[in-house]
Amino acid sequence: MSNRFAFQGHQSVGALVRRGMEGLAWVEVDEPVSADVVFTYFTSLQALEDAYFGEGGIAQAAPSGALLIDLSPSTPSFAQELASLAMVSGLRPIEAPLAVVDLGAADAFSDMSRLACFVGGEEADVEEALSLMSCVVGTASRTGAAGSAQLARCALTLQTASQIVAVIEAEALYAATQRSVSAIENLQGSVGAVGPQSASVLERIAQDRFDATYTVEMFLAEIAAAMRAAEDVDLIVPQAETVMNLVQLLAVLGGADKSPAAVSLLYRDEDDGRRVGLDWARARAYYDVDRSDDEGDFEDDGLDECECGHDSRDSNHQCCGKHHAKR
Repeated sequence: MSNRFAFQGHQSVGALVRRGMEGLAWVEVDEPVSADVVFTYFTSLQALEDAYFGEGGIAQAAPSGALLIDLSPSTPSFAQELASLAMVSGLRPIEAPLAVVDLGAADAFSDMSRLACFVGGEEADVEEALSLMSCVVGTASRTGAAGSAQLARCALTLQTASQIVAVIEAEALYAATQRSVSAIENLQGSVGAVGPQSASVLERIAQDRFDATYTVEMFLAEIAAAMRAAEDVDLIVPQAETVMNLVQLLAVLGGADKSPAAVSLLYRDEDDGRRVGLDWARARAYYDVDRSDDEGDFEDDGLDECECGHDSRDSNHQCCGKHHAKR
């Protein structure tokens, strides 16, 4: 095998991939056409589709036989579609969605032990991908054929997202009680964490440290993917929808580049959020939509379409770095 790779997408993940591949003495090239392996990671399904299937995209540009390793959060149906279309072109698609083990880490991508991935695809291609991913993440788990890795990732997301928001709400209850007029005197202990991830998030909250390389943008992409996967099989997941609405609100306030622990700021005074760059006026402007016309249609308020031309009322739409909540 030759030793040329290309990366497209989010640069925090790109740095992670480069570190691992350079450790194997691979050389990065700028374009997929010159690469034996192409890695991708996007937080928008639209951007992911464009990267592979757009004009001059990876599916057209990558040489026959190239290994395509997608690290993005997506859905089983998209992974299966990508696999089918890529193999027609003689390409070897692999889904290997990343999972951050420590959501509270300041730099989740600096330590392989904080990262894992699920790996799905054709068996021979999976073997080759596993040999590469073992130098990028701490744990790489084989899951089966196309769609299986994204399914495993979506299932993990549903559990993790709910757990993180639950511990944030528990911490908010403790904090609000202590600020109340009926505060409990000589309260011993604090809210307990149900696992290492929760403990890490609680530590970040206690320290008021909300800058991180694993961001709300990434967290939101994972939740959106899990919800799309549920919608594909007509499954209602109300708990995930509630979590997504909270995380989307944080993004609207200006917290897309913060740690998921910053969700805790939604339960505090506005001044606490303002100190780290959140602005509740953005939410008021965003959600206060005039629906007063008799036909019940939205008036043209300029909020239904973002710079990329997509409908901002789509709760799963995240392109252009702009996250759109249900209105």
